[in-house]
Amino acid sequence: MCQKTKEDNSLYFRALDFVAETADIKMDDLVNKQTFPLPVYRYAIFSILREQGWSWMRIGRASGKSHATAMHGIATLQDLIQTKNEKALFIIDLLKDFKI
Repeated sequence: MCQKTKEDNSLYFRALDFVAETADIKMDDLVNKQTFPLPVYRYAIFSILREQGWSWMRIGRASGKSHATAMHGIATLQDLIQTKNEKALFIIDLLKDFKI
């Protein structure tokens, strides 16, 4: 079973801080709001963590969401990218500068 660690929280919240500061978004809005495009920022962070080898469960626990939310989020992000959604492409470009 995957345990939530301080390191997991640290990395997830460093990514949130980076996004909040770079995109000029309030942290509370970024974490809690469901209004587009705010969830897409979270989905992009999920994607980065998944690319780093994190399990679905680990992503869910670090973000305070379920593993299914992480899976759905990444699938939604991929769909938005395929349809060339401007906001999704902006977010992906923004997060290229985030260093793990």
